[in-house]
Amino acid sequence: MTGSVAPGRAAGTGPRQLAWIVLLKRGGYAAVGLAALVGALHWLMLLLTAAQHAHDMRGGFDFLLQPAGFRVAESLFSVQPQDSAWLAIAAGLFNTLSILAFAIPLASLLGVALGLLRLSRHPLLGRLAPCLIAPIRNTPLLLQLFAWYGGCLALPGVHAAWRPLPGVFLSNRGLALPVVQGMPLHFLVALACAAVANAALKYRGRARGISASSGSRPVVAALAAAACVAAIAFVVLHATEQSDTWLDVPRLQGFSVRGGWILTPERLALLAGLSLFHAAYIADIVAASVRGVALAQWQAGLALGLTRVQCARWIVYPHAARASVPPYANQCAALLKNSTLAVAIGYPDLMGVLGSVTAQTSRALECLSLAVLLYLALGFVMGMAAHGYNAYVNATAQHDSAGPVLGDILHAEPICVPTMWGSPTRVAITLAVGIVCVALGTYVLRWSVLDAIWHGTPQQCQAATGACWVAVKENSSLLFFGTLPAPMRLRAGIAVGILIAGFAPMLAGLRSWRFGLAAALTGAGFATAILTGSSLAPAIVVTSWSGVMVTVILSIAAIVCAVPCALALALMRRSAHAALRWPATALIEGVRGVPLITQLLLVAYLIPFLAGGDWSAHKFTLALCALCLHTACLLAEVLRGGFQALSGGQPLAARALGLRESEVLWYVLLPQVVQRSAAAAVGVLVGAIKDTSLVTVIGLFDLLSAAKAVLADGTWRPFMGEIYAVVACLYFVVCATLSYRASRLSRIAYASGPRAALR
Repeated sequence: MTGSVAPGRAAGTGPRQLAWIVLLKRGGYAAVGLAALVGALHWLMLLLTAAQHAHDMRGGFDFLLQPAGFRVAESLFSVQPQDSAWLAIAAGLFNTLSILAFAIPLASLLGVALGLLRLSRHPLLGRLAPCLIAPIRNTPLLLQLFAWYGGCLALPGVHAAWRPLPGVFLSNRGLALPVVQGMPLHFLVALACAAVANAALKYRGRARGISASSGSRPVVAALAAAACVAAIAFVVLHATEQSDTWLDVPRLQGFSVRGGWILTPERLALLAGLSLFHAAYIADIVAASVRGVALAQWQAGLALGLTRVQCARWIVYPHAARASVPPYANQCAALLKNSTLAVAIGYPDLMGVLGSVTAQTSRALECLSLAVLLYLALGFVMGMAAHGYNAYVNATAQHDSAGPVLGDILHAEPICVPTMWGSPTRVAITLAVGIVCVALGTYVLRWSVLDAIWHGTPQQCQAATGACWVAVKENSSLLFFGTLPAPMRLRAGIAVGILIAGFAPMLAGLRSWRFGLAAALTGAGFATAILTGSSLAPAIVVTSWSGVMVTVILSIAAIVCAVPCALALALMRRSAHAALRWPATALIEGVRGVPLITQLLLVAYLIPFLAGGDWSAHKFTLALCALCLHTACLLAEVLRGGFQALSGGQPLAARALGLRESEVLWYVLLPQVVQRSAAAAVGVLVGAIKDTSLVTVIGLFDLLSAAKAVLADGTWRPFMGEIYAVVACLYFVVCATLSYRASRLSRIAYASGPRAALR
């Protein structure tokens, strides 16, 4: 009809006017969001200033120029008490970087090896890798670091040190290795030459019109050039030296080892723990990315006459790297954050040095701010490097149609005579793996059962060759209930048991979510009634909670509180309004980039500092706030990925049917998001359970703290393996059950995906 106006458009409003209106609206929302952010920061600064005046404290960073007051025991350069605090912090930063420089390559090599082991079609090798990975993934990293550190200290003394190779000493003083004199300088020269050569080769390739992702030749050539330049630098630097030897070999001198490169027990335990823990996750990334490569690509390479090694190098790796680089970068960032656990075993990393500076200067807020900024900066640099390499491997488009993948053929074959004894190679692998498994199983069985001591005294245990389960039996009350008074232990055990039983159906993944929710609410209600007490029994106050009680209640409470917060953050980050999207994005990325230990210390200090008063009785609440926020931000990203995987036509169709926005979210989007992201969400929840072991840094007496209290007694210290084994088994049972649930959800999602019809 003539003169009609389109719905929702004012008369006389053209496309240009509409564009200006949209631009002004977006600019207004952005201005509101920026103003809110600036106002929040200004309000926080006013609160901090008022709190400092109330506590009669002086702020500022002038302490960085004052003497540190302590010596950094292990660093790349000497730091004495009279040196400035900033020099000590720099030493801690270099210690963190040195750990990353060795732990990331070690974790990558071990992860690739374990990932390829998982892809083996041999019946034993394909099933051996999950058995090696599961105990590492399903126990807390802090517990593993304690075990590694205790194992290093339990090694023989210097005079009885193990010498597997000439010039190599392994003792309770650490690992001593031969080293080339001036090795740090040569390493830096080689690294700089590799970077320059790689950049030059890339520029030359682009000038010739060669794609930046044409194989690994630029990298290989750069490394070769770096090796040549490093060799020339070595000859030139040592040509003017008067020394007859260029290799610094460790030697036994007095009661210690002199010379060479000495890895202290703290550094050795940290490298071993971080490398193995993250290698277990990298192995899954490698296996999943290789399984996702199109089978047609592999078959085409073989049809062209390429060998299997050439196909793996030129076909499988470029395609698998596209899927593996982003999660691999996440593991590198997680390794950076987990390196802060060095403070628990006494290694002077950045976090440990900042803690010593805080003890000397009482500038906790400034030191924690420095920790947040430095770790965010390191994470940003690692993220930029990963982004650059991700762009490098994705420089060419990948056009893989939905079809069979390598995962359809790369799986362990059934155990039978042809698959285990069908060829000389299979016979050799079967015999080697069988001998190792039988020997290891026999040793574990004899140590844990046959030669174990179940009754007796510590003296009898020290004379035995097996495990001393007497240590666990005698300290079971302290281990499971901590410092909880004896009259309350029975009620506490019943409450914890009811709480676990109530949440078990939901965690087990029963089909009826209503039954799981009802059981969880019922269990939580009964447990709360028992803990709060009645006229017949007094309440079990929060300050007396310890041992398993803290671990269980804190895990469940953090998960329950994190789920709605994660959903709210995910929706805010997906919002079209900048006033909602920007704060949520800043919060999520900030929390994800800061180590959890730093967050725990920051919350435990900042909230009491701002609120005032005595918060010593509220450590559980403070730990719950930090864990809930950390878990919610990680879970929000998982949910955001689930939302992004949905097609945009579904909400449009739902609105066309007359559904409101809340109904679209509740009835259309959320069920699909939960189905798509359930496996990854369960992985985050498993991480939250393991993260509860970190609350020991703010003084909560959890299960791991109880184990440390048992070992603090010199009588039971030699039986550290038995105590840690029991704690590891408790974590393993819960985390492995949830991990199995996550893998089952992944298989269900894969089986119901678009490839299912083709299979």
